[in-house]
Amino acid sequence: MTAPAGENGFVRAPGTLLERTTDRPLVVLVHGLDDPGGIFDELGHALDQAAYPWTEFRYLNDQAIDLSAQALADNWADLPAGQPVVLVGHSMGGL
Repeated sequence: MTAPAGENGFVRAPGTLLERTTDRPLVVLVHGLDDPGGIFDELGHALDQAAYPWTEFRYLNDQAIDLSAQALADNWADLPAGQPVVLVGHSMGGL
């Protein structure tokens, strides 16, 4: 399976602070089954308001959990080196 371009991996939503140097951890939001990430719209806004750097990790949301976990592992090196990370998973994204 292949997701459309821009639909998998770390996605920087408009207005996010991913590139900003900060002493705060990077928050990585991982969506659940059959949700391309819209569940995090309000949380992303709140993270922006609180000046937390964040990104969403998107994956093919109808694949097996082990493949989704491998996709996250395969993309992990795309995150800024040396910055602490907090994972926030919703539903299957938490598995």
